[in-house]
Amino acid sequence: MTAYRVVDDHNELKNIGSHTHDQIDSHIEETPFLLVSGSATAVSSSRILEAGTGISITDDGPGGNLTISATAIDFVFTNDLSVSLANGRSFGRYASGETIPAIGKTPAEIIMMAIAEPIDPTATLTSSNVLTSAFNTQGFVRTSLSCSYAINSAGASVQSASLQYRTGGSGSWTTLSTSTSNPLLFDHDFSVGPFYTTTINYQYSVLDTQGASKTISSNIVPQGYAAPTMSLAVTKVENGNILSESNTKREKGNVKSSLTGTITRQRQNVSLLSYSVQFSTDNVTWNDVPSLSSVAVVGNPSSVSIPSTVHEDASLKSFNRIYYRISVTDEYQTTNSSVTTLSFLDVIFFGASENITASSSDIRSLSGKIFTDVANPVELNTGATYRNFTIAMPESISLTQVLDLDALNANITNNYIRTTSLIDNGGGIGSSYSVYTMTNAIPYTDNHRHSFTRA
Repeated sequence: MTAYRVVDDHNELKNIGSHTHDQIDSHIEETPFLLVSGSATAVSSSRILEAGTGISITDDGPGGNLTISATAIDFVFTNDLSVSLANGRSFGRYASGETIPAIGKTPAEIIMMAIAEPIDPTATLTSSNVLTSAFNTQGFVRTSLSCSYAINSAGASVQSASLQYRTGGSGSWTTLSTSTSNPLLFDHDFSVGPFYTTTINYQYSVLDTQGASKTISSNIVPQGYAAPTMSLAVTKVENGNILSESNTKREKGNVKSSLTGTITRQRQNVSLLSYSVQFSTDNVTWNDVPSLSSVAVVGNPSSVSIPSTVHEDASLKSFNRIYYRISVTDEYQTTNSSVTTLSFLDVIFFGASENITASSSDIRSLSGKIFTDVANPVELNTGATYRNFTIAMPESISLTQVLDLDALNANITNNYIRTTSLIDNGGGIGSSYSVYTMTNAIPYTDNHRHSFTRA
């Protein structure tokens, strides 16, 4: 600015005596007065005081002080600075070849920028919701969120914070809070329908005044469905006293079984509705056991015991396989258990007897009983009491060799004479058998081992 002072009072012209107006005008024109205020036009010989940058002039008026003061002005850069240093050196955080954004900044600000770069804040976000532990929670639920941060940039403070959510890992974010409170505790309430399984995504973002930022996430993953666990015991009711016989490996026809089991639900909010115990002959088409069909479950118990039930179906006695399973229906779906398979095999009967065995009951009373899947050869022990020795097997199998291991391995195959007979199986159904019998004149004095092979 330029300020002018106009001499408009003769009293301001001190020690110059008395003058006429013309003399005064002449004096003014010839004297280099300082004109610092007013609007009068300066004469050519007057001096002008111009206030420059950082200079201020305070004029207290005629008779007062004219105060000139100066204010320090920091230097600022008008251009960005390029760093060019050798041997891998750097200017603070700026490496050689980088540009320092210096325009409008003082040297002190540039130094501060070089020695203290923005450092991302530290942030935490935790979330909890009953959905993660209770499948099929319905209605209003709450996610309790806890957020906190720490500003790490030197001299910086928090500029903004944002808590947001979305679902399913895609789509736009919805803002829940922009509070910069630290810590921030926030409850997100919303409604869900039955069997809700979509993941809920949360993110918390913090920005400081130097531009450093941090975003962290936390997910609410609803508990998934888990089918009930099921155990089924299928136990034979009648024993055949056959080598390697078990509940799942029996003589053909021995289908009478005791059924029992347990069903345990795995999700407290998914009630068991009903169950059935089923059987099949082909593992494809399933039928309910009559007394265990669509049994209702009430009261949402954690487990259900299947009462011991005997199942015997005459139509199954001719099958080589029978399959059992449990089928459970709950509020979510119907689930089938693993399959229990029963295998049914023909039996080979053999042993020594007092009389020649011919009837079905005589054959079945022989001491030796093996399934047809037992590997060759098999030994018949004669003992030293009886003189009749019998080997009976299904007609589909033939006796190919008998060796007397205690008579120098003598081949006595031809001593076993074949006849045929109808022998009841484990279900009382007659099957055609080849019956091979050897009769000695007298019993052996010691036990002999007749090793027989069939094909």
